[in-house]
Amino acid sequence: MGFLQCVHEKAVYKKVPNGELIIVAVYGDDLFVTGASLDLINEFKRRMVFQFEMLDIVKLTYYIGIEVSQGNDCVEIKQERYAMKILKEACMEECNPDLCTMEPGLKLSNAEDEPEVEATQY
Repeated sequence: MGFLQCVHEKAVYKKVPNGELIIVAVYGDDLFVTGASLDLINEFKRRMVFQFEMLDIVKLTYYIGIEVSQGNDCVEIKQERYAMKILKEACMEECNPDLCTMEPGLKLSNAEDEPEVEATQY
């Protein structure tokens, strides 16, 4: 179909026909399709349904831990359910949230006395 694999994320593919971007993210047997043109997305889906047995859920609601709410003029994403799952696994779901995770007014600076960090290890 002429898609190129993203160099930064191996499960993401992109295609730019006529200057219109279409992106397909693959996670297991799920596909997340987005792009600049609804016609281009619909054409992609038609070709995929012709080649594979697929189910189109139309609007995305949940994808790899991200909850998605789509309105007429916006798309809202959040990971509240994922965060709550992690807190529950750590037996911390009843802990009080902190609105300020850092000391207010804290001044950060370069640690010039520290050894150089090998950035490629992270």
